[in-house]
Amino acid sequence: MNVADLANALPISSEDVEQQARAVLRLVLNPILGNRTKPGEVITADATTCPNCGAPTNSTRTPYCGAECREISGFVRQMRSGLADGSISDPDRQIAFGQVLWFILGGGRPLRRHLIPDKVRAQIIQKAGGRCALCAAPAVTVDHTRTGCNRPINLRAVCETCDSARPFEDQGVLGRPEVATLLNELSKRIGSAEPLRCCDDSKTWDWREYLASRQP
Repeated sequence: MNVADLANALPISSEDVEQQARAVLRLVLNPILGNRTKPGEVITADATTCPNCGAPTNSTRTPYCGAECREISGFVRQMRSGLADGSISDPDRQIAFGQVLWFILGGGRPLRRHLIPDKVRAQIIQKAGGRCALCAAPAVTVDHTRTGCNRPINLRAVCETCDSARPFEDQGVLGRPEVATLLNELSKRIGSAEPLRCCDDSKTWDWREYLASRQP
């Protein structure tokens, strides 16, 4: 499936939060279609650095310098693979990709929270004494502490200010300079005819081999 076909298949706007998650993918597709990304250069693999960002790292447990780079790498790789084999035409996969992209951009997990029953949300806030787990201000909702799992153990009460989940395409998120830079980088790597980083290709990327080559 090519980028143009995928972009045409996505909803433009919707009140439905799942369709909003699909539409978020336009943020990385539109720059490719509009040729607004400069051609990237293939980065030579260097096992002493993070394969996603190039920062020096000597971890013996993960090739990446942190969880954010792991998430970004996986998103780029899976998007490229989905476009290549056509699996990204599945709306459910588009929803999944949109959720990951929005989380990477710093918008939290609004769709996952939308799926939390009101009863569970109320219980989490009540258990916290009605106070935000981060600043002790009056809590108004819940968000996730780690993963997108909706089990109560992974949820915390938060106030409006500390809430990490923002509506899809919220301008407060998209207006950050670092988000524009990241979107440009993602678009460049996803739209490139050849993988720009060794971790961008699902057929050849082997994190265990990369990590093993880091050993002294």
